Amino acid sequence: MRYAEYPPHPRLAAVVRCHWVFEGGPDAAVAPARSETVVPDGHPELIFHYGDRFAAAIGSSEALRPQPQHLFAGQLTRPLTLRGEGVAGMLGVRFEPWGARVLGLPADETTDRWIGLDDLPQRTLAALGDDVSAARDDRARIALVECALLGLIGQDAWRPDPIAVAFVERLRRARRPLRQRALAAEWGLSERQLERRINDAIGVSPKRLASILRFRALFDALQASAQPVWLDAALAAGYFDQAHMIRDFRRFAGAPPRVFMRSRGALSSALLERAGA
Repeated sequence: MRYAEYPPHPRLAAVVRCHWVFEGGPDAAVAPARSETVVPDGHPELIFHYGDRFAAAIGSSEALRPQPQHLFAGQLTRPLTLRGEGVAGMLGVRFEPWGARVLGLPADETTDRWIGLDDLPQRTLAALGDDVSAARDDRARIALVECALLGLIGQDAWRPDPIAVAFVERLRRARRPLRQRALAAEWGLSERQLERRINDAIGVSPKRLASILRFRALFDALQASAQPVWLDAALAAGYFDQAHMIRDFRRFAGAPPRVFMRSRGALSSALLERAGA
């Protein structure tokens, strides 16, 4: 198994968190019966399968179905189940929470969905799949995708919603719940206006985004400790107590903490332990 992350081009840093690559290796097949869970983290992604596709389902009520060969994955609010069906080879573009708006769709129309690149408004991305699959290495694949994204930004001098950016940065620094009404007033908005802007730019409500980013921060807190203790990590991430954390595990991971951590597969582990969260 190989997992690697790469920083974006400086002109893309305002919208792209990083690029990542996951491979099963030249002799390693992802067992068809092996399913794993990917949890919400606040970052929509472009995914290019230059290896075999995965079958996937969002939430517990959906049946697994093959993903498109190349796709956009919107914000997750529920666990995503993946099952490998061959040899893995994936390039991912991990957007900032607000960054995928550059693709031309209101973010709340893509939440808990994946969309084939052929169905996106930006047709330049649809033509990339074959070239990415044929490229010789990580850098060549990333260069192709970055060229297309730079073109999208340059077409209309696109910029992210500054309120959405400021809201996410506040959440990342906070260690206690933010008062949404006070933040809205600080920015000259009503609470309802703030909610509409966050939904349009990011794809989830301000309250749900806060929960997702706090859940993601829990794994960072676990990694930061040489001898991690669940309660300490929960408090460091902004949870009130362990019961509060367990409720989020059931909502976002579909299982209690220790069950989920024992059942992680290679891709799930790589995404949780990444440096570019």
